[in-house]
Amino acid sequence: MAKTRRAVKTCLSVLPILLSAPIIAAGIWASNSCANFYFQQIIISMGALMFLVGLVACCAISTEDEDASATYFGTTFLLFLMAVALFIAAFVVTGYSGSPHSVPGRNYVEYRLDHFAFWLRRRVSGYFRWNPIISCLTASNWCEKLDKTYSSSQQLFTAHLTPLQSGCCMPQAKCEYTYVSPTNWKVSKDNKTDTDCLNWSNDPRKLCYSCDSCKAGFLADIRKKIRIANLIMFITFLVAIVVCVGSCVIFTMN
Repeated sequence: MAKTRRAVKTCLSVLPILLSAPIIAAGIWASNSCANFYFQQIIISMGALMFLVGLVACCAISTEDEDASATYFGTTFLLFLMAVALFIAAFVVTGYSGSPHSVPGRNYVEYRLDHFAFWLRRRVSGYFRWNPIISCLTASNWCEKLDKTYSSSQQLFTAHLTPLQSGCCMPQAKCEYTYVSPTNWKVSKDNKTDTDCLNWSNDPRKLCYSCDSCKAGFLADIRKKIRIANLIMFITFLVAIVVCVGSCVIFTMN
């Protein structure tokens, strides 16, 4: 019995330290240097708290402190509740009504800004929020890579482009501009009403960075990363709570 209890306690002390790694890694992966959406920092903080819980568990084992053990179980359960709340909140505020717009004859999809949840749209609204993001995006050379990769319209249209590439690097399909290169298009005079079409420029410093389609592509990329990171965090905490419950059962049986 004593060996079983010792083995279970050792597992409980090591597990949080191991589980903190994927949570912190997911938060770092989801972070975006161009904008702060807060969720990523919260996920990293949750991982750091999980690591501290592991240290508390190690202390509980080395000292056979019952209070420390109770603190471990209580803190783990509290963190799990916080993870559930964050998981739900992330899926609510990163919602997207409908589905991305499929373009006939093209393998990639286009996103509409007004389909994103209000909280996300606020993060890219206004000059002072969006202009620094534009500067960051242009410095990353997202669009320049398209010119080096695709030499014909057929190659471009059959490619699986990222939301940022389809939204920021080329005009929307509805503009019906003529392809010259991925970032160079012959502008049609027929479409004078659509704002995104009017905002398009062949200047590599401008392109469609001021378009709503670019904001939508940026949000689509962020939304995907936030949701994946939150899912990883939730599953990790779920594993931790299942192990804790199982350990409590073993302690009770022994």
